[in-house]
Amino acid sequence: MSQTILLVDDEVSIANAIGRGLTRHGFQTLLASGVDEATSLLEQNNIELCITDINMEGKSGFDLMRHIRNHSRYSALPIVVYSGMLSSQVQKDILHFKPIGIFQKPIVFEELLSAVRKGLHV
Repeated sequence: MSQTILLVDDEVSIANAIGRGLTRHGFQTLLASGVDEATSLLEQNNIELCITDINMEGKSGFDLMRHIRNHSRYSALPIVVYSGMLSSQVQKDILHFKPIGIFQKPIVFEELLSAVRKGLHV
């Protein structure tokens, strides 16, 4: 059975491209275009890893990571983060949530895939 990854990005073209790549490598990928949709998918599915953009319309990736880390059901969920703007302060703020990977856009898919495999122990 394939492992389920939640991919959260309000840029549909980026989410679709990453999702297709993960699917080709045997992962089931659920796409969410925002934090509210992502939290709903977290409640309804057995998510094993979350990949999220930081800068999105409305709520941010920080809001999602805060929700994940403060919810006992999935507080230990591995998180991979990416953003187009990764200042040193943003990176420091991200580290507070203990992600397993932080990536700057444009993303090198092979590096993202390596972080995913590490996070899922495959």
